[in-house]
Amino acid sequence: MPELEQTAVVFSDWVMLDRTCRAKYYDDGDADHEDLKKAVGGPTVVGVDTSSGRSGYFSFSLATPPKVSYLDLYWPRGQTKSSGFHISAEPVYPSVISADKNLLLLRIAIPGQLCHRQVPHDLFVYTAAGLRPSLKQLPLHDAPAPKAEDFRKFFVSKSGIGILRLDGDQGHYVVADLFVSDVGDKKIAQLCVFSTASKTRIPWRVFAKIAPHSSDGGQFPVCWLTSTVLPLGGRFLCWVDYYSGILLSDFSETNAPVLRFVPFPGQQYTAEVLRSTQTRCCPDRFRSVSISQGKMFFVHIDNDFHERNRIDIDDEDIDDDDEDTDHEKSVPKITIWTFNVAEFNWELHGSLALDKIWAHPMYQHERIRPGRLLEFPVISVDNPDLVWCILRQKEFRGKTWMAEVDMKRAELRTCTRYVNEQPYCRSSLKLKNSFANVPPLPTDFSKYLQSTTGNLKH
Repeated sequence: MPELEQTAVVFSDWVMLDRTCRAKYYDDGDADHEDLKKAVGGPTVVGVDTSSGRSGYFSFSLATPPKVSYLDLYWPRGQTKSSGFHISAEPVYPSVISADKNLLLLRIAIPGQLCHRQVPHDLFVYTAAGLRPSLKQLPLHDAPAPKAEDFRKFFVSKSGIGILRLDGDQGHYVVADLFVSDVGDKKIAQLCVFSTASKTRIPWRVFAKIAPHSSDGGQFPVCWLTSTVLPLGGRFLCWVDYYSGILLSDFSETNAPVLRFVPFPGQQYTAEVLRSTQTRCCPDRFRSVSISQGKMFFVHIDNDFHERNRIDIDDEDIDDDDEDTDHEKSVPKITIWTFNVAEFNWELHGSLALDKIWAHPMYQHERIRPGRLLEFPVISVDNPDLVWCILRQKEFRGKTWMAEVDMKRAELRTCTRYVNEQPYCRSSLKLKNSFANVPPLPTDFSKYLQSTTGNLKH
């Protein structure tokens, strides 16, 4: 008889992970529940216990780009009392917050169990490691005395929280949240930091009144609103405001964190624009910051909003050419800059006029409306010249495609219909093709996973 040989299966090198996880409810005894219990300890399923006393399971549905990957939380539906009626579970809201290498920072929010003195969610660090990933809950509900009141101002918004795997073989990491407040006409920054490398017994440390590095003039931008947080080089956490720039903190030494502000190249905006909540809607629609091959890249797509509100343009990326026409100069571009971490400045990586994309046979074959702007750019984790973007038939609605743009070859490599696999989209074909205006999180944690499959050996 042939023998069964176990063969290692390697997952995709990187995935685009939907930041909004899918919540799926089960009853005890369900077939899905029994399968999950058996799968715990495998490469993509882990058990999760929350501070609410309830337990569930995290499971990944991984797909190679352009398809989007998902994190699913399987959660108990409720209990059935002896009288026979069913008690439904309170809604649960899981999400992916941040990623660095084989680490994912996850959150579970249970609004019905909150009170004004509680931290509004649980944070977990998922570690992808071969056949047996692990999940650790951070001690978020243990406020560091005597700064309990200062501690409660953190973790209200998930956009300001990031994770960084520190350089070295010790497996240490840092989780931090940035809180920026106005004191008179000045801005004050505070950091709340958890570090596995810390030698203190206090799980979270609050660093108050942090000023930017002296070389930056000691000033914050006119207005600051964190859009996302990215790790860089095993050393920095970088808070991003897509209308201003980045604030970096060096965690190679956590005793005295220092912030450094680096503005974005190109357009600078008026104070009125920066303070307007209306114009700040969907800031990542035409701008993004991504990590590719260990470096940080900033992407900007020209659009009418930026043209109307800019006050200055850095034209270092534009070649002076007397033969250029006004029409050619008016064609919108997609431009990428590389962050020089040694000099703390941005260097031009490349640009591409969008008319080359509009004229591509694949664009025309899909019958996409001419002149549609690319939106929500995401740079490939393993190639900074490949940019994934959303294309929509109409403004914020209509048919949606995921487009892969090759900046070096100036071409559209793929154009695939986008499919939204959130549970609320299953019953509507229109919703299944709708994009939720939240860009996916590019991460290479999947390459650290490993599975096995049985093959017949003759």
